[in-house]
Amino acid sequence: MAYKTPKHIQEKKDAKKHHILDTALKLFALKGFENTSIQDICQAAEVSVGSMYFYFPSKEHIYEEVYSRINNESLQHLERAIDGAANLEEIIQKVIETIVLSALPDRTEAQFFLANRTMSNLKIKRDDSLQKFARWFKTVLDEAVENGEFNPQNTELAAVSFIYGTYQSVRYWNVFQLETSPEEMIDTLYTYHSKGLGLENCTQK
Repeated sequence: MAYKTPKHIQEKKDAKKHHILDTALKLFALKGFENTSIQDICQAAEVSVGSMYFYFPSKEHIYEEVYSRINNESLQHLERAIDGAANLEEIIQKVIETIVLSALPDRTEAQFFLANRTMSNLKIKRDDSLQKFARWFKTVLDEAVENGEFNPQNTELAAVSFIYGTYQSVRYWNVFQLETSPEEMIDTLYTYHSKGLGLENCTQK
């Protein structure tokens, strides 16, 4: 019979791993991946180098898990945001709000992307993430078509236009530190996308 780690020990291991990832995220956001060493992470997390390598074989693996967690949590936030939404207009509003508010300068995740935005690896990962989010939003539009809320059209292209347009606009807003307020950003994106999706006669929620 294969050995199974006792539950309390596994929970302790998982907690330490999450702590290391939390610490690495803050450092990557503050200093960038290239300027953060394994020693920096160990010192900030108060773990030994040996303990660090027990969980992660390299700094690159830590980065991979940090990014993967941000990506998964972002999609979960979007799914929770639209849970219980009454119609497509409200869904669009809530998705835009969630994306804009998650990019505020005081958010560690937003700082992470800004600090590492020139990394070619991050650019590839960001494209992969946007494709994942676009596929998710396509299912939302497909359901709206089935419910008669949305005129039949190419929902794949509509989803790509909405997701990519929103994220790239918010990225530009963040990178160049535009003086536009979050509220104005949300209102502008809602007006633009509601027209693009053929919902220009809808009232903003």
